[in-house]
Amino acid sequence: MSTSTAPVFRHEFVIIRTVARDVIKAILHSILFQRVFGSIQPKTIEVLGLTFPQVIEPGTERLVEERTESLFKALDHKTSQILSLRFLEKRSNRDSKPWYQTAEEDVIWERWEIGFTIHHQSSQSTTAYQLEGEREKIIKSIKSQLADFLSHQIGFVVSQRDHIPAITSSEVVPFPVDIIIHPATNGKERA
Repeated sequence: MSTSTAPVFRHEFVIIRTVARDVIKAILHSILFQRVFGSIQPKTIEVLGLTFPQVIEPGTERLVEERTESLFKALDHKTSQILSLRFLEKRSNRDSKPWYQTAEEDVIWERWEIGFTIHHQSSQSTTAYQLEGEREKIIKSIKSQLADFLSHQIGFVVSQRDHIPAITSSEVVPFPVDIIIHPATNGKERA
């Protein structure tokens, strides 16, 4: 698989478990919505008072549900995980083959790396009142992170258009997409 100089969008979230599924699902739908080039009936979902686009297409919805659940479960084992989306283009590679043979290779034309870390809430010695105050601060922070994500996402999508391959299919999702979940590195992982 070729990984030439594909643009990469990166963002980090620190979230709490009670909203993790909703946040992950909204982020996945939002990214896929920006890279679905077919005709769809748009819908929206709301997370913590913010509105996100949602792709209503059976295959995409199934993929979002599966990856949301996989990431949610992965956060049980390591509280910092990376959700990596790679948009691919299939290209013929005739250079290394005789004229009568062709080989296809997947070329990454765009990557999205979204980090998720579960916030460790206060220790057992804090009171319920302190926990509620802490939770309100965390929710406010998550709202801010989501708004920041939407703003950066739009900026990225608008400024990074020249690398998108020619669309040669009428499918809703004309390019293959890989969605991989892996533990964060560089000291971000916590057991």
